[in-house]
Amino acid sequence: MTTLDLAHQSKTAATEPPEAIGFLAGTQVMTAEGELPVELLGLGDRVITRRGIAKVVEIEIRSQQDAQVIVVSPDTLGIGRPGAEVRLAPDQRVLVRDWRAKALWGVAEAAVPVSQLVDGEFIRQERVALAHFVTLRLTSEAVVMAGGLDLCCPAAALAVST
Repeated sequence: MTTLDLAHQSKTAATEPPEAIGFLAGTQVMTAEGELPVELLGLGDRVITRRGIAKVVEIEIRSQQDAQVIVVSPDTLGIGRPGAEVRLAPDQRVLVRDWRAKALWGVAEAAVPVSQLVDGEFIRQERVALAHFVTLRLTSEAVVMAGGLDLCCPAAALAVST
């Protein structure tokens, strides 16, 4: 079994400040109760991760005018991955598990900022007048299923220090 190192970062510089992570409002997150828009999640809600279920312990909502977002087109990272267009903050890490991980980073899977996958056609940059980014923080760093993609969620500050 391969162990995923979520700390993997490639050497390409990020396009936004380090905290420019999150899912755009409207992104469907897989929870224990089914798919829900990220903006409807609350503290204590249980989300599905690659390793089971984790509780949401912090939620950060950041609104930004004239925001750069990365748009991932349907089926770009595999059949149904994502199932519909997904918009993410540029530094939101996505788990790449296909030929890209091996070709670009020499590993079977890598958690990298989505901006590093931009190809200008299937994964592209866009500017939006106003974006509402939602960052879920869990009891520990985990990969959640959201928008048909495997997306990384950071651990809450309190969870890290205990």
